[in-house]
Amino acid sequence: MRSNKLRQQSAIEYLMTYGWAILVIVVVLALLLLMNIFNTGTFTTAGCEQQPGFLCSNPVLNTSGYLSMSVGRNGAALNATGVACTFNNTVPTSFSAIPTTQMLNGFTYHLLFHCQIPQSSIGSCFSGTVWVEYTEQGQAGLVGEIGRVNACVKTSGVVTTSAATTASTTSTTTSTTSTSASTTSTTSTTTSTTTSTTTIGVSIQYVPITITNGESSPTPAPFQQSLAIDSAAYSSYINSNWQNVEFTTGAGATGTILRAWIEANASNTSLNTPVWVNLPSGISGSSSVTIYMDFMPTNVMNATCAAGANPETSPSTCVTGEAPQLSSSYGEYDNGNSVFTFYDGFAGTSLSSEWTVSTVGGGATATVNDGLTIQTTQTSSGIGIFSSSSFAYPMVAESDITSYSNNCGGPYTGIFESLNNVMDTQNYAEPENAYLLSLGGSGTNIGAFTITTPSGSSNLYSGEPIPSYPFILGVTWVTTGNEVASIGTTNYAASDTTLSVGNYYVGVANNAGGCVATGTYQWFRGRAYPPNGVMPGFSFGSVA
Repeated sequence: MRSNKLRQQSAIEYLMTYGWAILVIVVVLALLLLMNIFNTGTFTTAGCEQQPGFLCSNPVLNTSGYLSMSVGRNGAALNATGVACTFNNTVPTSFSAIPTTQMLNGFTYHLLFHCQIPQSSIGSCFSGTVWVEYTEQGQAGLVGEIGRVNACVKTSGVVTTSAATTASTTSTTTSTTSTSASTTSTTSTTTSTTTSTTTIGVSIQYVPITITNGESSPTPAPFQQSLAIDSAAYSSYINSNWQNVEFTTGAGATGTILRAWIEANASNTSLNTPVWVNLPSGISGSSSVTIYMDFMPTNVMNATCAAGANPETSPSTCVTGEAPQLSSSYGEYDNGNSVFTFYDGFAGTSLSSEWTVSTVGGGATATVNDGLTIQTTQTSSGIGIFSSSSFAYPMVAESDITSYSNNCGGPYTGIFESLNNVMDTQNYAEPENAYLLSLGGSGTNIGAFTITTPSGSSNLYSGEPIPSYPFILGVTWVTTGNEVASIGTTNYAASDTTLSVGNYYVGVANNAGGCVATGTYQWFRGRAYPPNGVMPGFSFGSVA
């Protein structure tokens, strides 16, 4: 009996002794699992579990230990100053500093920074937490948990995610403006800029561009600067469709984004890619400024660049765009309304309310179908499409004309004193009180720079050759007695004093002039007139 009791007591003591030991082992194993000690780099899925107030997706690693992912804000805006990652949910004690970046509600940004991993070979993985250090409402040093990630090494080089885009599926408080390419929009204000937020924490290669205003007078502010870029010289940095180039005031995508619009030749094989860059502050007289052409790891063009995108409500998007015909979907990346003083790419199927239409004689029509067509179907008819608002002089009015049939009378690009009785029935249905550059005249391939009044019209220049289509027609009314027209790259100056300059309207027109005529246009723009008509010069530095 005593023997049985002793055996029972020994069993109880054995269980108590080794039970505690087993419990300790279980607890230690659980902690090790939480700390990811047993990570073998064999994750079957990669992703990011975003935390409240943030957005995250698409984590990818490279062999140098750089983590690439899309991050964003789902709440009040904050200014990010640093990023870090940890192998568990422990708050990091230090952060990798980044240029102060405003993270706006509902927008996602490309994040690329160094995050040390145990192995740096293809297939090795990281599982842990990504953090951001930020300033909000004047309080610095705040820390936020962006998300918990699983990411595996997929490449030895720089890894990228999608370009900055509007977040529309995970944020319930996002309010943005996005319009498809099938709608038409114009604007007459272009002063918006924003801090560069396309890529956070990555070294960006760039080329400095020095722009010099050799005139003693300053440029207007804002000012649209013309650049001619040898894209082939940067073919190893610019992607094939020119969608990864951004212009900023600071080297390597720092400072302020400068909105840009590619006019033609959006290819890295072109020897001449014309680009317009909006300089919000202009350039002082007899001085220079330096801007930077940044080669981004991701595309900076996106669908919110379509006609109608509002840079005031979508400041991190639509930074670089292109003429509407350059995109595979017409107007998809056309941000001309955020670059020029007045602009329309004629996307969609209806004419914007920014225009006023005037006809005379019947049989004249204006049709929008991803481009503008103005047509006269009777020999005594005429039509004008004029800006509904007037603009302070001088402003350069330009249209990209793609075709014209029957060179008799029109079409015109012009500047008009008023919208009262603009189509004059006395002069072959021409607009009155205007300076017009016309493709009409006697014979074929004839251009005429004309002044029209109710009492008649007269040519300031005529018999000028017309380039091959498409080309740009331009008119500038600088002051009373100083008018300039351009056909392609050739300028013609006049000194007519019949009309007194003042705030004026701009637009295009067409009149039959004795025959049926049709003209088609790709876009229309109004831009700032450079000092004394001289565009500031520019020079490129070396890639850094």
